[in-house]
Amino acid sequence: MTVEYHPDLFDNGLSELVGVSLNYSICQTEPITHTDASSLSGGGGKRVSLVETLSGLTISDGDVSGSRRVSIPSTEFNSTVQVFVSGAEADLWLAVYDGTRLLFKTDSINNRQLNIAATVVTAEQHVQIGQP
Repeated sequence: MTVEYHPDLFDNGLSELVGVSLNYSICQTEPITHTDASSLSGGGGKRVSLVETLSGLTISDGDVSGSRRVSIPSTEFNSTVQVFVSGAEADLWLAVYDGTRLLFKTDSINNRQLNIAATVVTAEQHVQIGQP
């Protein structure tokens, strides 16, 4: 059985990340809700960094024929850590969200102790949708 989707189907889904201003932050543990990602740890959330703004993303061809993706650039959260995270408790996540929804999260950040005012650098991330 062959199944193939029109690229517009993927583009419409990925458009939630394109042409809008999004927020992103570092969380101490996996964010499950928008509040987890947007509220500071100790204040009802899991966020440990300042909130950065993300905009200007575009949709492009993905790695696999027929796939589409949005790339989130590498980011340096320079001196933005606001909450101490011990090395024993580190399970760092990057969270991307709008005003009400957690849209994307990844645990691709190297887990390590974070001191107040530390810098965290994230690698480029790809949100990709492809053909089955």
